[in-house]
Amino acid sequence: MPDKGMGRACSDVPEVVEQITRWVKEYVKAPVFIKLSPNSTVNEKIAEHVKLAGGAGVSATNTMFSFMDPEHNMDPYPAVGKNKHVYYGGAAGSILRPIALRVASTIAANPDLKDVSIMATGGIVNAQHALAYTMFGGASVYQVCSAVQEQDFSIINDLTTGLKALLYLSQRKDLTKNGWKGQSPPVLKMQKLRKYTN
Repeated sequence: MPDKGMGRACSDVPEVVEQITRWVKEYVKAPVFIKLSPNSTVNEKIAEHVKLAGGAGVSATNTMFSFMDPEHNMDPYPAVGKNKHVYYGGAAGSILRPIALRVASTIAANPDLKDVSIMATGGIVNAQHALAYTMFGGASVYQVCSAVQEQDFSIINDLTTGLKALLYLSQRKDLTKNGWKGQSPPVLKMQKLRKYTN
């Protein structure tokens, strides 16, 4: 919605986001998280105004303004009607993760925003992605959508089990002191080449 103060148009106007946050806070008792735009250049300022308005935190991030790959004959996709109308849309899933992680990490690194909770949103497909949002993006909660659409809700169990495994393995000093990176620990006798004789 290109109208002033609505949708993507307000993502670069901290004062408008603050006002919207206040409106929502008036009507709900649940914690209010404002979803940030990956297209914005002032997300730290937006987070500051969310905090001023009493918001619980921010969600990093919404979809990225993008253009879908055209068909093989270069027709746009999606193409609507006889005139094949097309417009920019929002890219989500794995393509969004590096951008959303950048937004989350810049907010997490800002000492003035330490009281702003961060919800990780964008391209979480496995437990390692979720953990990266916590370690670098300061996230305390996750939001998963595209991965569920691509698989099903069983991926939540996979993510939970994977996070438990990663946290356990990160505490295994006997593995990490030797530069272990997630593979099975090396076994010396299995690395020796067998000597063949003619």
